[in-house]
Amino acid sequence: MMMMITTATQEHAILKEANADVYSSRSHQPAQPEKAEYGADVLMQLRANLAQLEDLHARLRFVMSEIAYLVKKS
Repeated sequence: MMMMITTATQEHAILKEANADVYSSRSHQPAQPEKAEYGADVLMQLRANLAQLEDLHARLRFVMSEIAYLVKKS
């Protein structure tokens, strides 16, 4: 199973692109978001946060393996 990892910035760009035709300008947005919209926004933010955590975890794992290699090499 191949897992694609995206950064929060990439996910934000994807979501912004997908919703570009929905709200082309701020004047057309409702003053108070409806509950369903708010829930969707929260879920999108959660996904972006999880993607960022996965990215940072992968980077940390890489740095830790490099450090372990350098310590063994010494």
